[in-house]
Amino acid sequence: MRKLTPLLIIFFLLISMQVSAFEGALNSHALTSPVLDAKEAYARGNTDLVGIKLDKGLLLPGIKTEQQESIRKQHRVRALNRKALKDLKQAQEMNKQDIRQLYKLKRYANRYNLTIMKLMKAEKLEQQRRYRY
Repeated sequence: MRKLTPLLIIFFLLISMQVSAFEGALNSHALTSPVLDAKEAYARGNTDLVGIKLDKGLLLPGIKTEQQESIRKQHRVRALNRKALKDLKQAQEMNKQDIRQLYKLKRYANRYNLTIMKLMKAEKLEQQRRYRY
C-alpha cells in the first residue's frame, strides 16, 4: 500500500491539472457564442438566466423592465462577472478596457437571455398545442 501512495498522489495531481486546463480553455471560450451556449444549457435542462453584477445591483439584459421582477422569482440568475462593475452612468471614471468589458458582457448576456426565453416560450407553446386525451 505504501508503494501505491505516491502513484495515487501523482494520479490525482494529473487529473487536477487536466481539469484546470479544461477550465482555462472554457474560460477563453466563455463569451464567444451566447446562442450556442444557451442552446446547450437548455438542452441539459438549465434555464438559468445570466446577469451582470454592478455596484447598484444585478443587471438583467434582454428582459423588459416590467418583466424582470417576475422573471427573477421564477428563474435563477447567475452573474457573469465575479467582481461588481461600475454602472454605465459612471463611465467617465472607467477606463476604455472596463467599458469594453462591460459592453461585451452586456451583449453576451442579452443574446443568451433572449435565446433562453425564446426556447422556453417555444417549449411552452408546443406543450399547449400538443393533443392530450
